This record gives sequence, structure tokens and C-alpha cells, in this order.
Amino acid sequence: MRPFLAAVLLVAFAGCNTKTQDAVVLSKEFIPAQIIAENGPAPEQSERAVQHDQWLVHIQMADRFLADVNVEQPQWVALRVGDKVEAIYAQGKYTGTIWRVELRKK
Repeated sequence: MRPFLAAVLLVAFAGCNTKTQDAVVLSKEFIPAQIIAENGPAPEQSERAVQHDQWLVHIQMADRFLADVNVEQPQWVALRVGDKVEAIYAQGKYTGTIWRVELRKK
């Protein structure tokens, strides 16, 4: 089983290029955790409802590509709308899909 998993991961990551681009923070969003009751009716939930808090940063890269990036709370607090950041991401060679976006403040 382990060799198969290793082969799948190798193929998945071999098909990606790591890139870096300048970006600007457009907005920030906090999505609180939704408590799911075990007994009784479930409360109204949005499609983004999860059982843990989420801190999202919406960015626009230099090539006009828009991305929503999940970050940890300390980084979310430190970033301000309009801040210039460096976006490090993996992009699929064949489909152009963006994976694993990370932000670094400039």
C-alpha cells in the first residue's frame, strides 16, 4: 500500500510547477465554526460551514489571477487590505490548476 501511495504522490507533485508572484490583499474574511447538534434539528448552515474557524485572505496576483487563501489566525490579523504580499503556489503543468497557495508579507 505504501509504495502505491508514494507513486501517486510523486505523479501528483511531478505535474506541478512552483511559482512565485507579487499579489495584493483585496479583502479578508473570518468564517466562524458551525456547531453541529447531535440531537435535534440541525441549524441553518451555509455551504461553507465547517467545524473549525477559517481565516481567508482574498488576493489578486500580478497577472490578475484572483485567489482565496486559507491562513492561520496570526497571519490573518497581521495582514491589511492593500498590503503587498508574495504568493507562492504550485500550478498544474497541463490544466493550470492552482494548488497550495502560501503568502509571505513583503
